[in-house]
This record gives sequence, structure tokens and C-alpha cells, in this order.
Amino acid sequence: MFAWLVNSFATLKRESAIPPPPFRASKRCATIMCGVWYGRLSPEEARAKARGWGFGDADIEQMITDATQPPSYWSRQPAGEK
Repeated sequence: MFAWLVNSFATLKRESAIPPPPFRASKRCATIMCGVWYGRLSPEEARAKARGWGFGDADIEQMITDATQPPSYWSRQPAGEK
């Protein structure tokens, strides 16, 4: 139980350093896209999961492209050292 709690806080700390994703997605798409964005899924794992859910190849590639793009200029960026 304690290890689970420590891992949960470590995950929150790691993900808080990453800017929010520059895309919006439905629940099923977000499971795949946010997983790739935050590093929980590799692109290959995301492709396999999406194929299992019945997404087409063009849709899968568009999701992976959106999830691997760099943050845009308008997204919140971590503050630098001053």
C-alpha cells in the first residue's frame, strides 16, 4: 500500500513537469494520446491498443502524430531558472 502511494506521488510529480497536451480528445482517443504524451505508452503499444479498439490505420497515425508533436507556443511551459 505504501509503495503504491509513493509511486502515485512520483507519477504526479513527473507529469506535472510536462506541459499539458496541445490537443483535446474523446475518452478512448485520450487514453491512447495522453498515454503517449506522458510516456505511459510507446507509440507501438498505442498502435496495438488502438487496433484492438477498432480504429483505422489513418486515424491511429493521426493520433500518434498529434501526441508526439512538441508543445505549441501557447501552452503552459515550465518556469525557467532566474
